[in-house]
Amino acid sequence: MKKIIDLVADELAEAFEKAGYDRSYAKVTLSKRRDLCECQCNGAMAGAKAYKKAPIMIAQAMAATLKESRSIEEVHAVKPGFSKMKLRKDYVAG
Repeated sequence: MKKIIDLVADELAEAFEKAGYDRSYAKVTLSKRRDLCECQCNGAMAGAKAYKKAPIMIAQAMAATLKESRSIEEVHAVKPGFSKMKLRKDYVAG
C-alpha cells in the first residue's frame, strides 16, 4: 500500500509533465511549517537550471495544472520557486 505522500507525488509528477517538465522533479516532502501547509515540493528549483527558466515560472506552471486535483486542496507557488500544498481533508480521511 502506498503512503499518502507517495500518492501526492504521483499526482505532482503528472502535473509537471502536463506543464512540460520532467516528472522526476516531483519530489514531495512534509512541510516543516505545518501552520502554512502539509506538503511542499522544491522540484522547480532543481529544474530551473535544466530548463533555463526562473524557478517561480516552473512552479507556477505546475501549480496551474492542479486546479482539479483529487488530493490537493490548495497549491501556491512561492518565490523563489517552492510549491506549498494543503491536502484535501476528505482525501486524507479516505
